[in-house]
Amino acid sequence: LGFRNFVAAHHKATGVVNSILGSWPDIAVSPKAAAKGWLLIRPDAARVMHSATDEDGIVLSGRVDRRQFHGRFYHLAGDIAGEKLFFDLPLDPCPPEAGSSIVLRLNPGAMTWLDARRGDQ
Repeated sequence: LGFRNFVAAHHKATGVVNSILGSWPDIAVSPKAAAKGWLLIRPDAARVMHSATDEDGIVLSGRVDRRQFHGRFYHLAGDIAGEKLFFDLPLDPCPPEAGSSIVLRLNPGAMTWLDARRGDQ
């Protein structure tokens, strides 16, 4: 499927998912899910923000490592809280150039909980 954004995470019975990127109550996790797992973030999950105060929700800040134009979208590689993440961003607004800081808003509906297998994490 080409998914590359896997972040180690754990969740509590309260429904809050915790990872190095932050803690969020809006991620769908089955009541039967293991406490430890992975958060899969689809490449189309992000939108560029003007600042971290623009909107509530899942907002991440980081640095752009690479930006490539792909016709209908920009493919972006970035460092977010020490994690290398990859996104396919809309043309408007144009994402910042490599070396620049970036603020992204993530759609919780484009994030999926995956249980860890024995030996993971």
